[in-house]
Order: sequence, then structure tokens, then C-alpha cells
Amino acid sequence: MAFEFKPDSAGLREYLKTNPELRAVLERVARTGLAYARSIAPVGDPATDPDSGAYRDSLYAEIHVSPSRMSVRVGSTDYKRYWVENGAAHMPKLRVLGRTLDHMAKDI
Repeated sequence: MAFEFKPDSAGLREYLKTNPELRAVLERVARTGLAYARSIAPVGDPATDPDSGAYRDSLYAEIHVSPSRMSVRVGSTDYKRYWVENGAAHMPKLRVLGRTLDHMAKDI
């Protein structure tokens, strides 16, 4: 006797885009990830840095629904985001979003 399983890829895609339980888990992960990113984001001294806290305040989390699945995005809209993440000649590589991704992966 043999059994064969043929997954319904259209059904799986629909499940991964619309399941409310999956969305609830992703929303929890998004909130946790955003809170972590904000907690490790660099904040300059307000007395000397006119952009103090701008990077931290530009961080966002969202649920992204693509044609095949739902996912979590944590990102920044600040113009300095590239340098904060990757460093520059006079700035260390801080990897705020990279470290946040590592933290979020532990939570799932």
C-alpha cells in the first residue's frame, strides 16, 4: 500500500497570506522586534546633536503581505540608516537591524 501527498500550492499560499493565527504571531514578533531595535538604536546627545533620536524614532515594523505569504519587516526611514547599519570611515558598524533580525529569529 502506498500513500502519496501532493500539496496544494495555491491553498498553501492562501493560508500563508490570510491565516489570522499566523498574523497574530507575526504582529507579536513585529512589536518585539521594533521594541528591541529601538532599545539598541544610537541616540546622540541632545545638547550637541540636532538629530538626536531621529534614527530611533524612524524605526518601524509592519506586516507585509506578498503574493505568496505574510512576513514581518522592521526598518528605518532615516537617511542615515545605511551608515548606522554598515558603518562609515568615522562611524562604527552598529548593525541595529541585523542584530534585531538575530533577536527576532530567537523568538520564533
